[in-house]
This record gives sequence, structure tokens and C-alpha cells, in this order.
Amino acid sequence: MFRFIGMKRRIRHLLDTSEFASGLWVKVNITTAKMMEFVVLILLLTHWLGCIWGFIAFVEVGSWDEESMLSTPNWMGNWQKITTIPGGLYALGWENHTGRYWLCMFWASQTITSIGYGDISPVTTAEYAVANFLMLCAGIFWAYVIGSLVEIVANANKLNRDCITRMDDASQMVCDFAAQKLPEKMTGSTAGVKASKRVRLFLANERDHCTKNSLDEKNALTLSEAYPTLDILSPELRKLCALHLTHTYLETIPYLSSKYLSADEQAEIALQCRTLEFAAGEHFSSHPEFGRGLLIFKNGFAFTSRNLTKTNLNWTRDQGGHAADANEVLVEDEYYKEKQIAYHFISFSKVLFVPRSAIMNALGKNPVAWKECARWRYFRATLILFSLKDDELKIP
Repeated sequence: MFRFIGMKRRIRHLLDTSEFASGLWVKVNITTAKMMEFVVLILLLTHWLGCIWGFIAFVEVGSWDEESMLSTPNWMGNWQKITTIPGGLYALGWENHTGRYWLCMFWASQTITSIGYGDISPVTTAEYAVANFLMLCAGIFWAYVIGSLVEIVANANKLNRDCITRMDDASQMVCDFAAQKLPEKMTGSTAGVKASKRVRLFLANERDHCTKNSLDEKNALTLSEAYPTLDILSPELRKLCALHLTHTYLETIPYLSSKYLSADEQAEIALQCRTLEFAAGEHFSSHPEFGRGLLIFKNGFAFTSRNLTKTNLNWTRDQGGHAADANEVLVEDEYYKEKQIAYHFISFSKVLFVPRSAIMNALGKNPVAWKECARWRYFRATLILFSLKDDELKIP
């Protein structure tokens, strides 16, 4: 019995040291992995209880022989006498080990789950004593399993709970609007949709495009804020994970690619990037806190124009997977500001925002990237902005 009690610890140690189990925890969603773990534990405990319960009958009789089992008081012989049906399960005899195993498993399953059909019951004093002990152990284990499963299910639904809470808060905010309708020139909307509906659409889209189990607490998150695990990793692992998250996007920007920047330099930029989310109908030219920067679209769609104040979009372009202003972001903020690119979002969009300050800081530390690539793109962007007429803001 003590070996039985200590078996779980040994199995836990085996799972912790197994390369297969470790790989499974990395590849599989944690909720799914915990569910699989409990299924395995339930099966193992059922197997152990069933084996103990069958072994008690063997101890009482001293043999699996059919005649001995039927003539000596024991739970298995008694069950067989009562339930014998032609073609049904037969557990007596040395050769019927498979049927005997499934009979013991059936008793263990209904004991653990507290179903208790009552068709299998102890006969002798020893069997009653062992059955009482096993049922108490099974009850404690089943309560533990139920509590753990409730916790897993609750965590699995955290995303929906967060979304419902935000929707309720948004509804309260909309009800408290002092002015339910504003002039279009004040809303900045090109979608012709009421602000209340835009708020709800934004929250719904945020939930649908969320890749985590919970919603972020705010917009404009750094990588460390979006993925708190980064803060507890070693510096080397932190940089490596930051590169995994952003390397593909940074490679689309020539002067930030691995052709010019080292892995450490790319990681330094990556850790200064932020994730931004925009609703349909929003405009963007610079962030009020972080200024100008590159927008690299993870999903969504936007048009670009050369004048934020114009409702007529003179130039449009699909932004999927790359930045439209990789050259222009190098130009100083005040240089023909009215001609610089502005974004007009036509769907919910999630972007990687690379601040101009981070870009210029990296180029300042890497003269080769500036001289061989960035400065020529800077000159090209300044010439384009200079050549644009005020009444004809188009890209050649």
C-alpha cells in the first residue's frame, strides 16, 4: 500500500525528467496539457484500485481456479454467481485474466466517480475493510480532480470573461456619453459608423484576433508588457525570444535587417517595439506619446495618403506584411510635415510599431548601416517630399 501511495511521486518525477513530456508541455497549450495530465492520473489510479480490489479476491481464495472461487466466500465468486449470463463477461479461471481485469476496472471506475451501481460488493470482513479504505482514498482523489478541472476550465474561459467585462464597461461608458452624436469633422471617422458601435466592434475584433488566453490591459504594449515571460528570462534568452517575435518583420526593413545589424542590435530594437491596435475608420500619422515610427501590419488593412486633413485619398496601398514609409520615417519630424504619410484604417488592424527614436538610435551606433543603406533612403525621401506640390500630394 505504501508503494501505491508513493507511486504518484515516482510517476511525477518520470514525467518531469522525460524529454517527450517536456517537449509536450512546450508544444501543447497548457490547458490541454493539464487536461491530458489528469486523464492519465485518473486512468492510473483506476488501474491501481482495480488491481488491489482483484488481488483481495485472490488473497481470500488463494487461487484463480473456477471451482475454488465459487466455493470460497469472496466478492468475485459472489458476483459471478449472481450475474452469470451466457455470452457475458466471465472472470473466473486462470485463462480469463482479461475479463477479470475489466471487471476490477469497472468496480474502480464506479468507486472513483461515486456512481456505485451496487452490483459488485464485498463479502468478507477483509474485503469490507479494504473497500472502505479504497473508497475513502478514491473520494479524496475525485474531489481533488473536480476542483482542479474547475480551475482549468475557468482559466480556459478567461478570454471570454475578460471580453464580457470589457463589453459591460464599454456599454456603461456609451450610456454616459454627454453627446450621443458629434459632427464628422470632430470624430475623424471615414467609416460613417457611430462611435458606440465602433467601440463595440473594436472590442469584438480585439477578442477575435487575440493569440493569448487573456486580453491585454492596455494598447501600445512593449514586448515585455505583451509577453511578461520576457522579464523573468535570462538576458540571452530574452533577446532570443524578442528576435523570434520580431525578426521576420525587421527583415522587411532594409537598414534594420540582419545584413547590417547584429542579432544584439536587432534584439535591442525589438524590445523597444510596441503593438498597436486600430479600429476601422481611425487615422494615424504619429503616436501622441512615442511620436513617429514604422507600422508593420500583423493583420488588418489600411490606406495611406499624403495629407491627413483630406478626405479624398490620393494614394492607396495594401499594407500587409511590410511598412509603407520605411524611407520617410528617417526624415525629421518637422520636414514638410503636412506632406508626410498618414494611415487610414478600413478594418481592425494590429501592427508592430517601431519608434523612430529606436531606429535613429540604432543607426547612430551602426555607421555602416547608415552610410551604405539608410542615408540614401533618407535623401530619396527628402527629395520626394520636397518635390510634392501642395495641391498634388501623390507618390510617383
